[in-house]
Amino acid sequence: ENSYLFGGKIILDFDLSQLPWLPPKFYKYFAQVDHGEDIKILDLHKEEYILTSNMFFKKAALKETLFQEDLGHKGYMEGGGEDTRFVQDLDKIGIMQVYIPKAIVKHSVALERLRPHWLLTRLFSTGVTQVSIISPEPRSFSLYFKEQIYNFRTAVMFLIRGLLCHWSNKESEKIYNYGNALLYLGRFVANINVKWAETLTTLANFK
Repeated sequence: ENSYLFGGKIILDFDLSQLPWLPPKFYKYFAQVDHGEDIKILDLHKEEYILTSNMFFKKAALKETLFQEDLGHKGYMEGGGEDTRFVQDLDKIGIMQVYIPKAIVKHSVALERLRPHWLLTRLFSTGVTQVSIISPEPRSFSLYFKEQIYNFRTAVMFLIRGLLCHWSNKESEKIYNYGNALLYLGRFVANINVKWAETLTTLANFK
């Protein structure tokens, strides 16, 4: 009876054409959700999620799990993650996500977030958050080392691609590459020490 978590499409309520620097693949960091036009059960393994901006479920689900207070937006840490963990925890006990495309919410975004600096900070914070969501269990040193090598190499690769974009007029590609570099850098630093990552975020936003 309580085996489903329902959610729908989230449309960003601002003119995307006025933000030519914003890569379409990064719309999700402003809470856009669009899994197509068909009703379907979402697959977490394909990173398909519904968000609390447009989510409904029976109150009984909250008896099984609650939102993790150590996640979410805190200070300059904009990584979120509480929605993701909540859905993951419910999925583990058999409560699946049902996507209903005609259940539409228009999502407003604060003006101060519609700038590259906020997005890049968000991506670094997201990398930090992913460490606690994806790897909550203790890992062997071998696995940890391989993961750190991957995070570092990927961050450097995207950084180089971003630098190469300076010789073109493709602003959105530059943001896409720098954003991904910061995402993997956030994962790399958080795997060493989460407090260091939070301090770096604070310093990047110091005025």
